[in-house]
Amino acid sequence: MDADRQENLSRELFERPGALVVLESLLMLIIDVSAFAGNLLVCWAVYRNRDLRTATNMYVVSLAISDGLMATLCIPFSIVLLVTGEWPFGFEVCQFYGYFCFFFSIISLLLMTATAVNRYFCVVKPNVYRRFFKVTPTFVSIVVIVAFAASGARLSLIFGWATYAVHYGKVFCFMQFRISLEEKSYVMFLHVFYMVIPIGVISWTYYNIFKTIKQHKREVNSGHLRRAFSSNVQEIKITKSLFASVVGFALCWGPVVVINLLSAYTEHKLAIPRPVFLMNIYLAFGSSAINPVIYGIMNSAFRTEFLRVLTLWRRKDTRVHQSNCQVQQPKNASNQCICHDV
Repeated sequence: MDADRQENLSRELFERPGALVVLESLLMLIIDVSAFAGNLLVCWAVYRNRDLRTATNMYVVSLAISDGLMATLCIPFSIVLLVTGEWPFGFEVCQFYGYFCFFFSIISLLLMTATAVNRYFCVVKPNVYRRFFKVTPTFVSIVVIVAFAASGARLSLIFGWATYAVHYGKVFCFMQFRISLEEKSYVMFLHVFYMVIPIGVISWTYYNIFKTIKQHKREVNSGHLRRAFSSNVQEIKITKSLFASVVGFALCWGPVVVINLLSAYTEHKLAIPRPVFLMNIYLAFGSSAINPVIYGIMNSAFRTEFLRVLTLWRRKDTRVHQSNCQVQQPKNASNQCICHDV
């Protein structure tokens, strides 16, 4: 972005009326507190309830930790920018802030992709799931995802293509490239390997998951598996809640991606108004707060545990049983939703 445009955005931010400063800052603060408290609640619920400590929920907890760290390490800097209208922290803090915003954004989609693959094998290929999707392999996959996300986020810094600079429209530190061609190449690389391919995998896996569930429902309606299917209703709701979190992520980040691509491929000559930039950052940070809400609404196991935590209700004898894919396989039926989490 050219210096004149940055100067205009900086002036617009600094010269806002007091009421607008309060409104914009308060909205970001609400997002921050909601993201931190909600994701802390997810982690605490899994810690308290042994039945929630499943291989699938290892990804859920990892995503909650990532979103919680976004709320802790990143969003507060944007709140300061919105309150003061200027960046008081210096160059090094801007590099830290920009990198971790980028890193946590990448890792969220990768964890959702891993969760989708986990659910695919659980529902569509349960025999494979029981053999390979155990705690240790799941933990190793999370480590690999973290390393892959970290390397993608650091690539431009390692090769010296860009540094992070304060973007007064987006109110956070964004990559500023020395050469336009390097920016376009890096943006294309990121979107192919860290967005297009993961979204493709997610789409393919959930398509097959819901196709299998639909096939299973038809067999149930034939009258042979009505009792067995009733025990799988909770598992289907769990899968739908995880899919809903993907949809929520896509709705939040879709406009952000469009604006970033337009900026990069027009060499930042497109005059995007400050409110559009600001709405994008609200959506991006808001994606860190929506998952606990989705789990609370659509997943009865999490909802019950949330209520226990919030009401400080402690009953040792009551457990919400979450068993991933507990449907018995009928004779002459193929690819039924049958798996036991380990």
